[in-house]
Amino acid sequence: MQLTSVYHRLKFLFVEQTLLVIKPDAVARGVIGEIITTIERAGLKIAGLVMRRLSRTEAE
Repeated sequence: MQLTSVYHRLKFLFVEQTLLVIKPDAVARGVIGEIITTIERAGLKIAGLVMRRLSRTEAE
């Protein structure tokens, strides 16, 4: 295994990650784009994005 490969794997282990959940009222107001723009302008990187509607059971 190359040293750079090991470095990238170790770097991933020590990176802080945050889960962001956008509440239904923000979705209803149509401000998802503004929220994403604010995050990116703050210099944060969005590593993944999943949009789905949860049932009450899933949310609980």
